Amino acid sequence: MTEGTPIGTGRYRLLSTLPATLPRIVRHLGYDTILDRDVTILALTAATPHRDEVLETATRAVLVEDERMQRVHDVETSSDAFIVTEPTEGVPFSTFARADSDPALIRAIIGEVAQVLDACSRRGLHHLHLSPDSVRLRPDGRVQLSGVGIEAAVLGLQGNDSDPLAFDRTDARALIELLYYGLTGRWPGKRSGIASAPMVDGAPAPPSSINHSMGADDADLDALVARTWGSNVPISASEVARALEPWDTSVLVEDAAIASEADFDAETTKGGRGVLSRLRGLSSARPVQRAAQEAAAIAGEAASAEGLANTATVSFPAAPSNAMPPAFPPPLPSSPSPDEDEEDYDEGESSSSSRTATVIIVVTIIVLLVGLLFAVQNLVHLFQHPISDEDKPAAETVPSNSAGANPGPQQPAQPAQPAAPITISGAQSLDPFGDNNEHPELAGNLVDGDPGTEWYSRFYNSSTMDSKKGIGVAVTLASPARVSAIELQGTGSGGHVQIRATSPEDPQGGTLLAEGAFTQGTTTFEFTPTETGSIVVWVTEMPRASDGLNKATISEITLR
Repeated sequence: MTEGTPIGTGRYRLLSTLPATLPRIVRHLGYDTILDRDVTILALTAATPHRDEVLETATRAVLVEDERMQRVHDVETSSDAFIVTEPTEGVPFSTFARADSDPALIRAIIGEVAQVLDACSRRGLHHLHLSPDSVRLRPDGRVQLSGVGIEAAVLGLQGNDSDPLAFDRTDARALIELLYYGLTGRWPGKRSGIASAPMVDGAPAPPSSINHSMGADDADLDALVARTWGSNVPISASEVARALEPWDTSVLVEDAAIASEADFDAETTKGGRGVLSRLRGLSSARPVQRAAQEAAAIAGEAASAEGLANTATVSFPAAPSNAMPPAFPPPLPSSPSPDEDEEDYDEGESSSSSRTATVIIVVTIIVLLVGLLFAVQNLVHLFQHPISDEDKPAAETVPSNSAGANPGPQQPAQPAQPAAPITISGAQSLDPFGDNNEHPELAGNLVDGDPGTEWYSRFYNSSTMDSKKGIGVAVTLASPARVSAIELQGTGSGGHVQIRATSPEDPQGGTLLAEGAFTQGTTTFEFTPTETGSIVVWVTEMPRASDGLNKATISEITLR
């Protein structure tokens, strides 16, 4: 399937590729041409694990009508199989998880998610991989739960189990873990990138001992956590929902609005560009007064973001495609005549055109001056060289008899040939100081010859990986060879990495061949040729990936 072209029956169109979240499944931003809406398209490949189970689970997920779940709109089961879902939206649950979080908000979010999982359970669907990334709060105050059924199928978590309630218990415990994380900002156990909760007698400390915002009305939350790590464990999402009832859904709307406003402020502090882009959507075909009201409201937001208390100048495009963007006129009278509207608008257009023309003229003059400077420099260098050869007597140009025999023509120096690539037989991810779960399923992408696929680590809150000694990947050579250089494609920037001639079992041992920071795009190290059968890329400090996260990314490893 090609980017930017219709797929399947032609109803859906691929627009761009999104970051991968599941092994061997390519995520795309798509468009539904019939219902005129954006969608997310999960394109399965021949290498997608548990392909049939994934498609069967997605087909059942279509039947779940709870709007709080990320809806599955369509499933294509042909050779070019794909799944169509609604896009994720809103702020992630981790935004609200902290030691001073609002207990009423966390209770409401987890209660809503529990009800969604209960509805899915009635359809034979379970999440089994619930995490903070699975839950978002939409701007309208509704929660959005993503990954139900599909993630479990891809990761092979739906194996036959003799206990019919095992899956329900797994989701119930995950809900309590999310509840604890939301109330305290800490994880009740170990989870990469999140600080662990203090333990008391083999169980996490009561949330109220960390979150002092909790009052007497929240004592049931402490009791629910204690039950989960005690003998009376919740056995289903339905039971968790009943234990959390009642909750106030109005807090969801309030906090969603605050979080959305914070996201908007973060954009407008960059210069109000988001506000200006919204103004470009105003068409000059609208009545001028209506457009003025909309633009004035948006201009107020831009003025607030940039600290302009008294004035704000904004612009929107005029109808002709070749016209310059006119500045919006000052507020119009409450009942202007058409002639007055047209006159005011023309004044604003003339003013904006004048300013724009001035900017274009200034930029043109600067470009011409820079070009003139380069031309003068070239002329000066030209005059420094003699136009004709210096006059010499003819005798000086004829070789004398005493001169030695004319040597044969010299052979041009042969350019140095780059070292040939070394054959690599396999690759694996290394996490000896963690849980050995730095996406081992993606290690094959390092040596598959396709820079379009990649291996990436988990992301960390800190580039120091929360004091972890390091992680890495190892490549095994088809046979021992002398290695003098390594090329890592698809890397981020910064951090610190070591290249070692050692075995995967001893990633910090062997011979240190080179070390340094990652380079954005491609990172290359050259070193003294060394005989070895395996190379370890050992990361001691996380670089900053292209998506802004503290994680390591490598699409291809080449040895020479």
